[in-house]
Amino acid sequence: MINVQKFLICMSLELGGQIIGWIHLLNILFWLIYFSYIGFYLITHTLALAMIYAILLLVVIFYMKLCVDLIIGVKKHDINRIACFRKTVMLTGVMLLLSLSWIILTVRKEAFPVPKISLIISNVIALLIEIYCYIVLDSLHQKIQDMLPPVTFICTPSTTSE
Repeated sequence: MINVQKFLICMSLELGGQIIGWIHLLNILFWLIYFSYIGFYLITHTLALAMIYAILLLVVIFYMKLCVDLIIGVKKHDINRIACFRKTVMLTGVMLLLSLSWIILTVRKEAFPVPKISLIISNVIALLIEIYCYIVLDSLHQKIQDMLPPVTFICTPSTTSE
């Protein structure tokens, strides 16, 4: 796996992990505001749209918790919290790949008001950012794991009575 020693060439990995957590948290706060704005419209139309809105709202709130966990995990050098968000970034990358595939295969220019090339470029940029975030978080995870003392298990023979 690719490892980096610094975030954006000049910052420590710890600061990079904090920045990644805060940027994702600000991004998800934007989505929360957006969902609350369109939520009233969706709830008043059909029950199916209200259910989709409720599910999206739960996903956004869960993602906010993961962002906060990353920020705390970087501060406390908790590799489990960092690993959890790293998996979330990987899942986001997979979703962006699926979105990019969908755009390339199905979106027609006349059916969608935004030109297809701008959708492709924005998804590629988002995917590249998520890949870099994953590399930074993976490097940070490895760095913190290397700093921890090795765990040794002492095995004692068990006594069984027959």
